[in-house]
Amino acid sequence: MISSVEIINFQGHAYTYIEFGSGVNVFKGQSHKGKSSIIRALKWALFNTPRGEGFKASFAKEEDPVEVTISFTDGDFIRRKKIGTKNTYETEEHCNENILNAVGSDVPDEVKEVTQISEVNFQSQEDSYFLLQDTPGKVGRKISEVVGLQIIAESKKKIDEVANKTATRLKVNKEDTKSTIENLRDFEHLEDVEEIVTSIETSLKRKQDKVKRYRGIETVIESIKRLEEEIKTDKKWLEIEEDHSLLVEQQEKLANLRSKHRTISNIVNDIKEAEKYVKSAGSELIQLGKQYAELEKQLDYCQYCGAHKKHWK
Repeated sequence: MISSVEIINFQGHAYTYIEFGSGVNVFKGQSHKGKSSIIRALKWALFNTPRGEGFKASFAKEEDPVEVTISFTDGDFIRRKKIGTKNTYETEEHCNENILNAVGSDVPDEVKEVTQISEVNFQSQEDSYFLLQDTPGKVGRKISEVVGLQIIAESKKKIDEVANKTATRLKVNKEDTKSTIENLRDFEHLEDVEEIVTSIETSLKRKQDKVKRYRGIETVIESIKRLEEEIKTDKKWLEIEEDHSLLVEQQEKLANLRSKHRTISNIVNDIKEAEKYVKSAGSELIQLGKQYAELEKQLDYCQYCGAHKKHWK
C-alpha cells in the first residue's frame, strides 16, 4: 500500500507532502485547489503519464526539477524526476549512481516490480463505472489481470513455447545423434588407419631427411665441379705462363725498337730537311757570288767618269 507522497513543482503544488491512513483517505476542498492534481502526480510517477511539459508548475523556473516520490508500507519507494529532457527514476535499490532512465512512455521494469500497481487500480470521476459498462471480454481480461490469470496464461504460453522449442531441439538432436552413430561406423578401423598414418608420417619424415641430405650432397658435387673447372683453367694458364712472359718481354723490346725507329726516322727527316735547306742556301750563295763579282767589276771603274781604278790618282 502507498504510505506517503511528496510532490514538487507539479501543476499547482510547489511542495506538498501527504501521509495516507490505513483505511479510506478523502481529499476535501474547493475546485481548482490541487485535489485532482494529486491523482495525476501519482499516475505521472507510476505510469509515466501525462507526457510533455504541461504538468510543470507555471511558477517553477526552467532549471527547477519536477519531482514525485511515492513511499510504500513495506519501506520501499520510487521517485520520478524530470529536469529539462532528462527523465529518471529511482528506487531503494537503484538510486544515486544507479539511476534508471525512462525511455518514451515506458516505465522501467525495476519500478513496476516495486509498485505492483496498474491503471486498473485508479478510478477518476470522468471515468466510466468500473466493469459495469465494459464488454464481457474486456471484463474477463481485467479480472484476469487483477487476479493474475493473464500472467498465468502468458507464463503458460511462454512455457509451451519453450517446451515446443525444446521438443524440436530434442528431435533434431536425436536425428543428429543417429546420423553421428552411422557416421562413426565408417571410422571403426580408425585405430588401424591411425597406425598406417603414423607409419606414413614416419616414412615421409625419413624421406624429407634423405632429400635434405641428397640436396646437400648435390651442392657439394656442384662446388667440386666448379673447383675442377677452375683447376683446369689454372693448369692451362700455368702451361702458357712462360710463353706469355716471353711474349710480354718481346713486346716490350719491340716497343723500345719502335720508339728508337721513330726517333731515327725523325732525325733522318730533319737531315733531309737540312739538306734541302743547304741546297737552297748554296744556290742563293752562288747567285750572291755572281752578284758580288758583278759588283766588284763595277767597283773597278769610276761611276762618274768610267775610268779604270788603275788610272785613278
